[in-house]
Amino acid sequence: MHKHYNDGPEAVRQAREAEANKQVKRMTSLMVWMTYGWIIAAGVFLRAAGWM
Repeated sequence: MHKHYNDGPEAVRQAREAEANKQVKRMTSLMVWMTYGWIIAAGVFLRAAGWM
């Protein structure tokens, strides 16, 4: 029979995928929060400058 595992048993592959997904979600949420932070900071700055 021709079974091929790309990197070990199914459980190992699933664990690695779950870990990768966790890291991707963490990075994505970090980017979202940084973007929100920049938007809020810009809004506060413009309001302080009297433009808004």
